[in-house]
This record gives sequence, C-alpha cells and structure tokens, in this order.
Amino acid sequence: MIEQHFNYAKPFYEYFKIIKLDGLNYGESIKFLRVIGNKEENNKIEEIIKKSPQRIETLRQLTGGVPRTLVMLYDIFIKNNETAFEDLLKVLDDVTLLYKDRMDNLPSTLQDIVHNIAINWDGISTKELAVKTRLESKSVSSQLKQLEKYHIIEFESIGKNKIYKIKERFFNIWYLMRFGKKKDRNKVEWLVKFLTSWYDRDELNSKAKDFINSIKTKNLNENYIYYMCESFSHAGIDTYIEHTMKQTAKEDLSKQKSSFKNELSKSDVQILYEAFNLYKNDKTLEAIKLLENSKKSSGDIDFFLAHLYYKNKQYDKAEEYYLKAIKSGNNKVVNNIVLFYFEQNKKKNKAIELITQSYKNEQNFDNTITFAIIMLWNEEFEKSYAKFNEWLEYDNALESKTDISIYFTLLILKGQLYKTKEFLEIEKYQLKDRYKPIWYALMTLMQNDFPHEIKKMGSELTQSVSELLEVIEACKNKYSI
Repeated sequence: MIEQHFNYAKPFYEYFKIIKLDGLNYGESIKFLRVIGNKEENNKIEEIIKKSPQRIETLRQLTGGVPRTLVMLYDIFIKNNETAFEDLLKVLDDVTLLYKDRMDNLPSTLQDIVHNIAINWDGISTKELAVKTRLESKSVSSQLKQLEKYHIIEFESIGKNKIYKIKERFFNIWYLMRFGKKKDRNKVEWLVKFLTSWYDRDELNSKAKDFINSIKTKNLNENYIYYMCESFSHAGIDTYIEHTMKQTAKEDLSKQKSSFKNELSKSDVQILYEAFNLYKNDKTLEAIKLLENSKKSSGDIDFFLAHLYYKNKQYDKAEEYYLKAIKSGNNKVVNNIVLFYFEQNKKKNKAIELITQSYKNEQNFDNTITFAIIMLWNEEFEKSYAKFNEWLEYDNALESKTDISIYFTLLILKGQLYKTKEFLEIEKYQLKDRYKPIWYALMTLMQNDFPHEIKKMGSELTQSVSELLEVIEACKNKYSI
C-alpha cells in the first residue's frame, strides 16, 4: 500500500492524506515516564532523571519515542516484570502480518537494503550498504531516497555523509527478533544496546546475578530466559557470572525440554578455552578467527586477542585490543599495554598517564614495578627509585627475575651505574648474590673504577654476562640518555 500512495504510476498516488505521528521528544518522554509507574517506581525514575538524565534520552532514542515501546522496556527493566517480555513477544506476533506485508510489497532490491540496515541496528552509511548489497553507491543512494519517501528509513548527516537507520525502531526490533541469526548478537542487539546504555558495569553484574537467581527460584518462560541470557551475555558482564548464567539457563531449558537450549551461544569461558587450546597447538590464526567471529567484547576475550596479536607480531591490532579490554572493564590489562608501549618505545606520555591512574586507583605488586620502570624510562629518577624501593618490600619481589632484570638493565642504559651498584649492595635484599650476572655485567662496565671485582666472576657466569652485555649494547640507541 505504501508504494500505491507514493508511486506516480499507481492508481492511488497521493489519494490518501497521511498524518505523520512523531515520537515523544526528551521532555515529553520524562513526563510520560513520570505517570506510568507506582510511587516506588516513580522514585526510581526521579533518581535517574536527577543523577543520569542521559539514560532517559538513550531510552527515547532506542524506542524512537514510541509510547508503546517505552512502556514495554520500562516494564521489563524498571519493574523487572518477566511477563512484560511475554507481552512484547505477543505484540511482535500481532504486528507480524502488518510488517511482513510492508516488506513483501517492496521490490527485492529495496528489501535487501532494508534487511542490511535493520540487521545493523546502528546507523549505516551508503558506502557500507554498497559493500553489503554489492550495488554501486549511486544505485544505493537512489534506492535510499525511495525508502525515505516510504517513511521506512531516516538519516542523520555527519559532515558530508549520511547515516541511515530504520525509522520505526519497533519495526527494527521485530525484524531482528524474526530474522536475526541464531546464536548471533544481532538478534538481541536492541536489548544489548539498552542494557549497556542504561546500566553501568556493576549494575549489569548485579542484574545478571538477580536474573540467575530468578531462573533458579521462578518458573520463567523459555523465551524470556533465552533472550535475556543472550542480551546479558553480549552486554559485557563479568566472565564467570556470564558462564554461571549460561549453565543455569541451559539446565532450566533442558528441564523445560526447550529447543532454546541448543540455541544458547557459548559462554566466554567456553570460547576462551577453545581458543587457548588452538593457541597451545600452534594454531594462533585459528584462535584469533574463533575469538573475532564470536563477536563478544568482554575484557577477557579482548585481552586474549591482544595477546594473540602480539605473539603474531601484529602490534597495531594488539594495541587496539589492549585498549578495548581496558574499556570493557579489565583494568588488569593496563599493566600489559603500558609495558607494551615501553617495549615498543612509543607513546610514552600515554603510558605515564595509564600507569599513574592505575597506581592511584589501587597500588599492587604489578603496577608498582611498572610505575618504577616507566618513571625510569622518562628519566624521573627519584620517583623511579622510590617506587622500586616500595616494590622490593612486596612478597616474592626478590624472586621476580624478569622485573628485576628489566629494571637494572634500563638503569644501566640510563647511565645510572652507581645507583645500580647501590641497589645491588643493599644488605637487606642481597641482590648482588641473587643476580650475579647483572652484578658482573655492571662490574665489566665499571672495571676502571673497580678493576679487581671482575676477577671474582666464576667461569660458569661468562656466557650469561656476555649475553646481558649484548642486550645492553643493542638497546643503547633505544633507551639510553
């Protein structure tokens, strides 16, 4: 019927007057949310309006400001009402004939373009659509104008480019639920977007734990279990909470004899286990492919991807995934990327910023020695010495050969020979005896001042000392003053 109205060649061309109903704006959405709940729920909304007003705008954008969709998401997530999700599925079923008819009436080329815009959920450019549909950009632009005329899509201008998305977000939700691939993120993308924008990481983990408890204590519908489980899974919750949730959901769906049991995607723990086995068997590229194809973006998966790319000497990709892991909430990765920058001898200021913040947030064994190394790299010697002395007080610090070797090697490279000697001779730590190759490498470099000390070196240390001196020589240009 849409084409009948807009196509000049059709008999009903501009025969009907179409009244366009816009969605609620930000202010109207706030007024609407204030009147649809009880007193307790309204208190929640008022707190959100006061502390995180951007969440209301996110909800409005996600729903297109359509009151019906606003109410449904409000009931599902604010009220934690499981039956609201069933109501949503029922409405989706009710509109299937209408939406299916809308799609069937479009020419195949337009159907293909709508499919790619809908599956993407977020905005997509003409260039990206041309690649996905294998059409020329001019042809895609022409077809997009038709879809605009039919009020199926809308666009937002970003500079000279236009970003297109489905105009009616409820239609987009219906399309993803009906045509999104099984075990694929895009099927639940709209729910994931809501969860990640409405809740912070701690709130998400808390909500996921509540969901696990509800599966155990309530008779939840299979649809609700499946869709919520997949949504939380892709929202970046803690790896082990996610694994527990998947196991709990699978057990319950098995009891219900539900086919959804086989549609649940693998947990991050399972994916990482498979990837690690591939890596262990020297199949690094296959491990990378497995993790990339999972379309999961948890801190642990991103961290392992960074490690794999680093081992494969794809340093730009390694950096990309180190940063993604940090963004995903894996703060343990900060130490790795800081040392990565140090090893690559680049982005010193970024490394200083990251390690300073990490140390400020929580002082621990790893970031204290890293802080000492980075300060030494930046030739802030007194700060570095203070942090190194602090780190030596940690249990097992004296046995940490790699950390001590890096620190003393860099100290020598920076020309701080007497300070290196001073540290090694601290009687309390006995580092001189524990790290004899470092001591005798230092004495080789200082033999004009201490000509007799090098004569005490045992022959068994000759090779180790020679190798250390070669490393120092090779790194002179890279790290020396």
